[in-house]
Amino acid sequence: MKKFPIENIFFGESNLYISGGEAAIHISIKPFFMVDYDGFNELVETCIDINGVYLENGDCNYEALEGAEFIFPVNPECGYLDVSIYLCDAHNPIDITRITFGKIVDGKIKATIKSLWMMEFERTGFENFKYDFEIYLKLT
Repeated sequence: MKKFPIENIFFGESNLYISGGEAAIHISIKPFFMVDYDGFNELVETCIDINGVYLENGDCNYEALEGAEFIFPVNPECGYLDVSIYLCDAHNPIDITRITFGKIVDGKIKATIKSLWMMEFERTGFENFKYDFEIYLKLT
């Protein structure tokens, strides 16, 4: 199996939403070309949506997230986040195991996300891999 070309992943404007004691994160990925097994260049246009981040005490404001850390189990353990990314004509699961929020600056909050991308699940030809990244989320 091949290593996934993670160097092709660049994040675009991404958003954080809070509603009813729950947070949702939409991570935009800038379109990129990926070469498949037949040498065909495929334009990939995709995103990552993280839903179901339940906030302690039902806190419904962004300021309560500053400095907060959320830890999640991996699928199929109870409490995992149901997240995937559409790549190689398949929805590939992503286990989000930790989200840590920083300070709010200019209407955005920094999020550090630890993840495991399950590329072998749909037999994409790519190995599973860990990917930890930081992103600034616009508060909407």
